[in-house]
Amino acid sequence: MIKKKRQPSDRSPSKRKQRSSFAASLTVECAMVLPIFMFAMLSVIYLIEAVNFSSVMSAALCETATEFAEYSYAYKKGISKGGLAGKAVSLTLARSSVLSYLGNDFTESAPVVSRSSGISFLRSSVLDKDEMIDLTADYRIGVPYNFLGFISIPVTDAARVRAFTGYDNTGSDPGDEKEKEKIVYITESGSVYHSSLSCRHLKLNIMTTTVEEVKNKRANDGSKYYPCSCAHGISSGVVYITDDGNRYHGTLSCHALKRTIRSVPISEVGGRSPCRDCN
Repeated sequence: MIKKKRQPSDRSPSKRKQRSSFAASLTVECAMVLPIFMFAMLSVIYLIEAVNFSSVMSAALCETATEFAEYSYAYKKGISKGGLAGKAVSLTLARSSVLSYLGNDFTESAPVVSRSSGISFLRSSVLDKDEMIDLTADYRIGVPYNFLGFISIPVTDAARVRAFTGYDNTGSDPGDEKEKEKIVYITESGSVYHSSLSCRHLKLNIMTTTVEEVKNKRANDGSKYYPCSCAHGISSGVVYITDDGNRYHGTLSCHALKRTIRSVPISEVGGRSPCRDCN
């Protein structure tokens, strides 16, 4: 009688040990690979959100700059159109228009540090040089994980548009004896007129500081800074000052930080005297 060789049973201790070892290896591999996979996926999603916000911000800056360019002619001619003629050079209005375009819900859900209050427009200028409208938004994109050694990434979006100020097609003869009347620049509450838009007195240089540090700051004339009505009750945090003013402000939307500039013929300056710096 021939005896058949008995095959090892799947239930033998050696088989069970092999299966247990294989399952343990899979568990260890999953524990190592899954966090890396999740990290990569989160990074891609966060990058997509950051790029999307930058794209929408660029569109908002272009839309606002184009709108300001369209109203620049009405502003320079003193024509009221849509209520914007007297505000066309206001950076406060520019900030408000851009944030309105973005929408509060979109801004608050974006990966931007401090959300809307973390977006700075201090490097923007309107009709400052060569009748250009330059809108610049600086902000920082937050990082959801800080173990890589950095907390946020600085981002700058900008738009530049030439203002539509009209074209003189009267065909006046340059040999005419009557000289073309000089155009000068004035502010609503100023007592002087300026020959150049680049005059330092027409530039509202807004700087940031803190309530604690503002006590040691001095304006160009050496005066101290005192709280504006918009800064009463603020005991800490960021405030805003200017070179020529003697007040510090709690918000960029304060009316004292808005400067309206008009270009007029020199015959219409009224009792204003010439600026000593640019005349």
